[in-house]
Amino acid sequence: MPIYLTSVRMDAQRLAEAKTAAATLARALQDALSKAAAHTDPNLSPDGLAAKRRELATQFREAARNDVTNLERGIQSARESLRQYVAENVTAPTDAGEAIRLEQKWRQTERQLDAGMDLHKVLATADEATARAILEFGPSWAA
Repeated sequence: MPIYLTSVRMDAQRLAEAKTAAATLARALQDALSKAAAHTDPNLSPDGLAAKRRELATQFREAARNDVTNLERGIQSARESLRQYVAENVTAPTDAGEAIRLEQKWRQTERQLDAGMDLHKVLATADEATARAILEFGPSWAA
């Protein structure tokens, strides 16, 4: 099954936004749990109010768990799609000259990344050699 460049970019974008989405989910859960802890109802006894607060907290945690599960599925799907794209479309250097050119491309890319440019932006404008250099050297740079 061929993978089109648009879907590759969408998957790369999804991965780039995953960290922000996870932080947003964590903040939303904290806000919801704070609201649950502050819940008041004049019609409930102290024990009833405590039970209601626990019930609300449980509901909020379950909703957050579902959101995190969906986020994880999306990340895994994007990773698998990108792996498939790489397996189908990327080849290793075949000679020393090509390996040197890839390393030179990586050095150019690394300078951009070190200067604060976002990896997604670099990939969005990358030519084939730059994309291959990122594939080859990027994982060790990100570690």
